[in-house]
Order: sequence, then structure tokens, then C-alpha cells
Amino acid sequence: MPATLSRAHLEGANLFEAHLEGAHLEDANLSRAHLERVNLSRAHLKGAHLERVNLSRAHLGGAILFETHLEGANLRETHLEGAHLERVNLSRAHLEGALLTVAQLITVRTLQGASLDRNLEEEIRSKATHLLFYLPFSCIHVIQIYLLSQ
Repeated sequence: MPATLSRAHLEGANLFEAHLEGAHLEDANLSRAHLERVNLSRAHLKGAHLERVNLSRAHLGGAILFETHLEGANLRETHLEGAHLERVNLSRAHLEGALLTVAQLITVRTLQGASLDRNLEEEIRSKATHLLFYLPFSCIHVIQIYLLSQ
């Protein structure tokens, strides 16, 4: 049975390699927590505070990160395949080597100051003109701000 930690205060907690697959962490505070290599596949992180968290090499495939706060988070080499990143704040986040797609990034709230993997950055740049014709204004704004901040 998945863990239920909604609204939990786990700021600065060390959950290195924890198995939290499918966990409910809605509105939880995990700011500055050490979550390296944690398994959060299919976890529910709606509205969670993960500012400056270390999620390097973590597994978040299929996780729901709606309106999640990931400002300054370390997401290096994090597996984000199929994760829902709608209205997520990724400002100043470190995404080098993270496994995600441009399609996932177009629904985030902000990428300002984020560091992306070079291949992903090149893909954003190569598709930016094409994407601008098909995206809602809020998504266009995210891409434009990211490109201008580089």
C-alpha cells in the first residue's frame, strides 16, 4: 500500500534511496530534503514544496507534479519519463542528464535560470519556432523566457 504523507513536514529530511512508489505527498514540504535515488514513480506531488531538494538519479516516471515547487532543485540524471509537469516551477533547477522531453517542458510554469542537458536545450531551440505556432500563450512565454535567459 502506498505511503500517505500529504501535508507532511519533511523539510531537510534524508530519504536517500527510499521506496515511495505511488506515495501521496500532496502539499508536503520536502524543501532541502536529500532524496537522491529515491523511487517516487507514480507518486502524487501536487502542490508539494521541493525547493532546493536533491532528487539526483531519482525515479519519478509517471509522477504527478501539478503546481509543484522545484525552484533550485537538483534533478541531475533524474528519470522523469511520463511525469506530469503541468504548472511546475523549475526556475534555477539543474536538469543536466534528466530524462524528459520538450513536450513535458512546454506545460511548466517557468524554466528561468534552469540548467538543461545540452541535447534537450538544442531540441528546444530547434523546435522553438515550430512550437510558437501551436502553443497557448503561457507555454510560449515559458519557452521565450528560457531562451532569453541563456
